[in-house]
Amino acid sequence: MANTAELVFIPAPGLGHIMSTIEVAKLFVNRDQRFSITVLVIKPPSSTSGSAITAYFESLAKTAINRVSFVELPQDDAPPVHDLKSFLTSLDEYIKSHCKYVRNVVAELLSQPGSAGSLGLCAAFLGYELFMQTLNDDEKQDVVELSNADTEVSVPSFVKPVPTKFFWDVLRTKDGLEVAMSGARKLREITKIARSTPFFQK
Repeated sequence: MANTAELVFIPAPGLGHIMSTIEVAKLFVNRDQRFSITVLVIKPPSSTSGSAITAYFESLAKTAINRVSFVELPQDDAPPVHDLKSFLTSLDEYIKSHCKYVRNVVAELLSQPGSAGSLGLCAAFLGYELFMQTLNDDEKQDVVELSNADTEVSVPSFVKPVPTKFFWDVLRTKDGLEVAMSGARKLREITKIARSTPFFQK
């Protein structure tokens, strides 16, 4: 019997992020029977957005998705914000406040029989995020300027150069870059990462 892999997806707290993550999860399980996926859902602090997400999951519940499960994490309060910098900082802290819930769920998954004891991440994006962090921290390049330029960049985890117009939007501002680099540095502290590359065809 082929080895199986349990992947954990944690989309950003927003309906658009959650919907696109679930579509990617469907692609994974449909293209490879070895994958099963748990999506950990962080609801946004906005009660209106939270209601929209609840309605979305109610619609999903009507049609089961084979080997894709969902866990709605408890919602912590977030303080009101009034400018972009405060918003990004507040969002970062809001997401971090859910780490304790994520740890509990992942620990339960890893304790199940047959678990490999690793965290699954998409290899291409992981490589991209760590490459940006290397450019910023080690090579002292201006990642914000690069992200806003009209060019292509060779990223080790991608076969072809990546047009900057497809770069992560959060890297286009100093405040966003600070939040993204903090997350990338924490990824380097993880001792076990199972790189899971989807088998997409063109």
